[in-house]
Amino acid sequence: MAALLRVASAQEKFYLQNNTYAATLAELDITSTRNDYYALAIDSADINAFSASATPKTGGPQASDDQCASFAIDSSGTLSATDGGGGDNTSFCWR
Repeated sequence: MAALLRVASAQEKFYLQNNTYAATLAELDITSTRNDYYALAIDSADINAFSASATPKTGGPQASDDQCASFAIDSSGTLSATDGGGGDNTSFCWR
């Protein structure tokens, strides 16, 4: 969650300097989460909006977390999370 909030903050700074959102994590100088348990991705980005996600790395300590299988954030500040079956579990995971 902290890494996605860091991505969102970096995206806003990037936007102020470039009038568009960054399409890659490298443009934001972000390479991984603090403990490297999750894979970060910018799912979409353009002049109007961005969305980013974090999913547990295969074989990592969070890979078996079926309640919070993925997290996401977008340029409007919308937070979301899904469980292992793809169901919405935002209120539990982002508390």
